[in-house]
Amino acid sequence: MPLFVESWMNHEVVSVEEKTPVIKVIELFKLRRLLFVPVLRRGKVVGLIADRDVRDVSPSKTAVMDVRELHYLLSRMKAGDIMQPNPTTIRPQETVETAALKMLEHGAHAIPVVDSRGRLTGIITQSDVLRVLIEITGISRGGVQLGFSLSEKTEGIEEITSAIKEKGGRIMSILGTRDAEDACSREVYIRIMPLEEKPLRSLIRHLKKMFDVVSVKRDPSMSKDPERA
Repeated sequence: MPLFVESWMNHEVVSVEEKTPVIKVIELFKLRRLLFVPVLRRGKVVGLIADRDVRDVSPSKTAVMDVRELHYLLSRMKAGDIMQPNPTTIRPQETVETAALKMLEHGAHAIPVVDSRGRLTGIITQSDVLRVLIEITGISRGGVQLGFSLSEKTEGIEEITSAIKEKGGRIMSILGTRDAEDACSREVYIRIMPLEEKPLRSLIRHLKKMFDVVSVKRDPSMSKDPERA
């Protein structure tokens, strides 16, 4: 599946208008068990309401204010009064990585997805981004994650993958990261399909002779630790 927002976002999004009474918003969150609701003004996204925003204005047993007075105040409030205005948005054709970066930069747990005219087409949440991470790494299918420290002056990913395949390993995913302190160094993490104990230990011994293996992590359901090979 492509790693574009439109492939992972929630297409069926519950939204409210800016002038929707807060009482109705509270009822909607409870009835549909929602976490986020975009707020619209003439079809365009102008805000976002999270479940915590609703909890902050919902009547509680510990409320100091008279219940009738509280309900009266709530009856006069609109969705626009409790929403987070001008939320960060994203286009359907942008990458999931871009969505993750925006979430991190803006402290957002969800981002409305809008078209070129600013009209709502979906919403992508942190849970959706985590689903992508699980899918592209293959962790849900188990296997073994092998970590390598590489230098651009020496070996590369191609040599490592060839060595893995020579020993019968089947690669599920490859991820990499640059060393923040050394631009010429990087760490690469390769997840391979599960192997029987003997060929797995043989593979790890083989790799350690040729490369700088920094970590070996496998599915918790496997009882023995191959790092002791």
